[in-house]
Amino acid sequence: MLTLTIITTVISPFNLALMSLERYVAVCFPLRYANIVNATSTYGAIAVVWAVSFANMLVRVLMLMVLDPRPLGQFIGMICSKEAIFQLKIFSEFESGFVCAEFVSVGMIIICSYVGVIITAKSASTDKASANKARKTVLLHMIQLCLNLCSTLVTTIQAGLSGKVDRRTIIDIRFALFVCLINLPRLAVSPTRLSD
Repeated sequence: MLTLTIITTVISPFNLALMSLERYVAVCFPLRYANIVNATSTYGAIAVVWAVSFANMLVRVLMLMVLDPRPLGQFIGMICSKEAIFQLKIFSEFESGFVCAEFVSVGMIIICSYVGVIITAKSASTDKASANKARKTVLLHMIQLCLNLCSTLVTTIQAGLSGKVDRRTIIDIRFALFVCLINLPRLAVSPTRLSD
């Protein structure tokens, strides 16, 4: 269950990057959109995202089996959390490195694609009100995607606080991070209604 949770958590920011790229192609290359975004390229992008996420989890499992001296039977009946299972320092270093690489790469894709969309929408529109509305809509999308991207930092924040504060405070912080950085950004918001 923990493996599936980690894989789907890793996939989420990459999906946001794919959404940004798709939006960029739709706005900046409308005539070539059908050639670029088709079933083959969509399935290929999904396969790459799942492969990266699965490779991340496979490395963790291999490190657990090779580097952790605890017998695997000991994990049965444990609290199902990354901190309880992946206790060696190398796990937190691997997690931090992967999260940083993921955050920077996805963040750059989102920012670059939205800057391209804003520039194209501004140059293509002769109506100032229409250009302003498009800019607000795109800006709202970017904020929502950036908040979703921040959810990748939850485990890094939790790992940094582990051992520095008491158990009750950790539980409160986990709940606050879960609500603020994982659930709130994923709320379905209609950006066109908010930008009116």
